[in-house]
Amino acid sequence: MRIPSNRVLKGDAARRVAASENAGKVVSVYIGIITLTAILVTVINFCLDLQIAKTGGLSSMGLRSVLSTIQSVLPMLQSMLSMCLQIGYIAAMMRVSRRQYTSPQTLKLGFDRFWLLLRTILLQSCIYLAICMACFWLSSQIFAFTPMAASVTELLMPVMEDGMLPMEALLDETLYNQLLQAMLPVFAIFGILYAAMMIPITYSFRLVNYIIVDKPGFSAGAILRESKKLMKGHRFRLFKLDLGLWWWYALAFLSSLVGYGDSLLPLLGISLPMSETVAYFLFYGLFLISQFAIFYFLRNRVEVAYIQVYDILRPKEQDNGVVLGNIFQM
Repeated sequence: MRIPSNRVLKGDAARRVAASENAGKVVSVYIGIITLTAILVTVINFCLDLQIAKTGGLSSMGLRSVLSTIQSVLPMLQSMLSMCLQIGYIAAMMRVSRRQYTSPQTLKLGFDRFWLLLRTILLQSCIYLAICMACFWLSSQIFAFTPMAASVTELLMPVMEDGMLPMEALLDETLYNQLLQAMLPVFAIFGILYAAMMIPITYSFRLVNYIIVDKPGFSAGAILRESKKLMKGHRFRLFKLDLGLWWWYALAFLSSLVGYGDSLLPLLGISLPMSETVAYFLFYGLFLISQFAIFYFLRNRVEVAYIQVYDILRPKEQDNGVVLGNIFQM
């Protein structure tokens, strides 16, 4: 099976999106819900911060605890809503890519796949955590059994007592900074090992969300295995597609930078004629506006291009068997 060139994929994706009656409506509803949710969570967090600041003393400890818990839960709820909507959006774009009818109702499909999606994410997270721990252990061993560890030994030997490091030494800021600098090779080795292992496996799992939409009967483990199977021998080709869509990732990155404008501009020596709170909400609003524009005008073509790759790689016997939700989700 041969994946077409980036030019062919992007051109075909643009034509399929243009031919779809409701593609623009779907992405506007999708990013609209994401944006409104982000605004709501931000406003609630701001109000909670004000309320927490007003509570003081032991008598208000319970209230502060409740308000802090709400603040901790809100981002998790926002993330769960976003990941469900993303799956529903992928389902809608999958129908666009296959020249089938779609509508904003298709976004509901992500909530039907919630538990499957959650199990898959948790399994992926466990795999990534295991890789991280293995890389850290290996980098520590490489560092410990090479001359790179000599500088750390020189720093620790004078303060060791009976083979133990006293608590006073651990609290010594100067020694801590020296140890941190001496152990920079560990972090460098860890970064190299982690990238070498994570990049291939991340690309192996790139089709996970499409399989969740297309094959809801699969288990979490089966979804990861299927993605790995389909991506075998095609990871570099998908990497080239990522490079071909550099403008999408560049704009998303620049949009994120806009959100941190209130922190970045002072670092550049530019003072803002407004309070920190006003500056925060101003740049956060600009971030949401830029994100909405990027998604509305570009996201459909990008997503359909990736879905075309998935449709090329998936087994051909699945062509007529997929059911993307019931009629009320289309």
